[in-house]
Amino acid sequence: MLAAGQVLAARYELVRPLAAGHDPTTWLARDRTNDREVVLRVRRDAGDAGRLPATVRHPALIAPVAPGQSDGDRTFDVFEYLAGGEIGRLRGRPWPLLVRRLLPVVDALAQVHESGWVHGDVKSANVLLDADGLARLADFGSARRIGDTAAAGASPYSVSPERLDGAPAALADDVYALGVLLHELVSGHPPFYPDLTPERVRHEAPPPLAGRPAPPEALRALVARCLAKNPAERPGSMREVRTELEHCLSLDAPVEPAVAPGFTLRPPADATPIRAQWQRSAAGTPSERDLRREGFRRGLLVSGALLAVAGFAFTFFVLPDLVASRRPSATPAPAPSKPADPSPTAVEDLARLAELKRQAEERRANLPERLRELEQRDVESWGGATLAQARDALAAGDAAMEGRDFKAALGSFSALAAALDVLEQRAPQVVRERLMAARTAFGAGRSAEAREQFAAVLKVDPRNTDAQTGLRRAQVLDAALRETATGAQAEQAGDTAAAVAAYQRALKLDPATATARANLARLQGRAAGDAYSAAIARAQAALARSDYRAAQSAFEQAGRIRPGAPEVAEGLQQVRRATETRALASTLERAAAAERAEQWSEALGLHRETLKAEPTLLAAQQGVERAEPRAMLDAELQSFLDRPERLYSPAGRDIARNVLERAGRVATAGPRLQGQVGRLQELLRQAETPIRVALASDNATEVQIYRVGKLGLFEQKDLELMPGRYTVVGTRQGYRDVRKELNLMPGSSPPTLVVRCEEPI
Repeated sequence: MLAAGQVLAARYELVRPLAAGHDPTTWLARDRTNDREVVLRVRRDAGDAGRLPATVRHPALIAPVAPGQSDGDRTFDVFEYLAGGEIGRLRGRPWPLLVRRLLPVVDALAQVHESGWVHGDVKSANVLLDADGLARLADFGSARRIGDTAAAGASPYSVSPERLDGAPAALADDVYALGVLLHELVSGHPPFYPDLTPERVRHEAPPPLAGRPAPPEALRALVARCLAKNPAERPGSMREVRTELEHCLSLDAPVEPAVAPGFTLRPPADATPIRAQWQRSAAGTPSERDLRREGFRRGLLVSGALLAVAGFAFTFFVLPDLVASRRPSATPAPAPSKPADPSPTAVEDLARLAELKRQAEERRANLPERLRELEQRDVESWGGATLAQARDALAAGDAAMEGRDFKAALGSFSALAAALDVLEQRAPQVVRERLMAARTAFGAGRSAEAREQFAAVLKVDPRNTDAQTGLRRAQVLDAALRETATGAQAEQAGDTAAAVAAYQRALKLDPATATARANLARLQGRAAGDAYSAAIARAQAALARSDYRAAQSAFEQAGRIRPGAPEVAEGLQQVRRATETRALASTLERAAAAERAEQWSEALGLHRETLKAEPTLLAAQQGVERAEPRAMLDAELQSFLDRPERLYSPAGRDIARNVLERAGRVATAGPRLQGQVGRLQELLRQAETPIRVALASDNATEVQIYRVGKLGLFEQKDLELMPGRYTVVGTRQGYRDVRKELNLMPGSSPPTLVVRCEEPI
């Protein structure tokens, strides 16, 4: 049992079921890996695996993006999610719009049929709309090869009459289903809705097509032909259906297009424009009294601001002096007097001092930290006089702050910032100079000096990767140079293996040792050239003796030694052509053997397999032309032999006669075909032989046999009926109806059937 929130395959979180009432196994899900919405179709059972092959492609055909996923005992397919939903939401719209939407679906079905397949489940739930409103046909698992007799889980409204009787899959099934879909969209509901029964599908004519606006006679005739009981009376192909649909559209005036997402309809020309409703307030100009009140309020605000500034200045500048004056001293303090109110000039001076103090404090804020960072970068060794100036400026600025000479403090801190800027800008140049000296020493083989210089770089820039790498290399420089020299000596002595080993040891110590790397590459290239030549020689010899497997292996080995070599590509192409030729010949031989054994379905599959590999091969094209009609005929004959009950309906017998007629036109009938024809003729003769039936009643029950007629009241009645399944119904006023099934098989003698209404209501 599936439920929203459930996660399948540790990846797909179920959101909600789609196509409710049609297919409860189809869900909208969230792909947690890609964070996108997808559609999951859970297979009902192991046999629910019908799927169009990947070679059947069309822009309007939705194939699964991830088929055959598993979660425990469940198997499901993952499809792209189309936000437009099912096409069924357009039911009852103008017929030209619906027909235009279905044209891409008709083209996709034509492609499916021409590939030898039947979709098997054309219905509104399987036709989805993308964000632009374009219709696309989903493949939800009912596809079958043409001629396949396996059951398919299609919608009961879309199943053709012959498919109900077990006929093999044919393109006429999709034509019938398309007629049902057209009827559903234009009329608003499918034929026989909601009282659908197999008997109505087999024998009752569907209601004529209706809609608003009324569809033309040509469209009504086309839908009626698609829904014909006899498949021979339906359109022969989807190409023919499309031609007739285009003809119907040509009879109609242009239809108002649907509004696509992202577009806005213009208002009609005679629409009344929306007018602005804003207007100026009706209040008049302010009175003299209002103006006086406003002036008084503004005066209070200004006075409050001046008092706030005076209080700030008193707190920071006057109060410290008052506190200091109360300290014990040799000279007695004069008697305090009442402080005078600050004048406007004094208030402005105090405000300026407060602003200078704030600026000086902000200017100093991060300067000591910058100086400490430079000291950690060995600035003592390269800063010189600039470092001394910076330290002096910091001390002078702090002293000025103590003396409340904020202007002088601001100047000192600005000088300190300038000195720090000079030092910070100088640091990268110091790093470059020390790196250059370190590399020079390393290149000359002076490992101790190189280590010292690289360490000096790291004092200035601890995160410098070049210095970190250089220091590591300098620590193994002497050992790497010794191994490189050993390799050169071994190479001069002709000991290639020893030279390679020494160069590899040097590179293990220092992978960037250029001399060891170049010498090793030269020796390995020489060895690779010898191995490449040997592999090419082996491949050519194997190709000459038609040992294609050995030739391919040798060419691939040569390709690994020298990727992209033209000789390898040409050799592999020769192997591929020779292998394909041999495989094609083998497949054609198997197809010919299947034809001789009258295994036409197998022969058709082999010929099509050959055409996939070589579409222009004439022998395979001719084989398809021979095998395809014989495979269809074989499947149709065998379907009647496997299910003789199909002959018990008039429509089934008509189809059987048509099949026998086509079989009789085969010029070279083999033993299998002759046997099938003989058995079917005998079954048809039996199906057309009436069977005597005895009925008993109570002379008070009205008896009726569906598809035969009313028999009225009687106590005993004998009649002859053709083989098949019949429904006998008895009715009597005041009593519950009686319904009995009568199954007549050829050569059988059924017992007397009693039909009496005996249970009062």
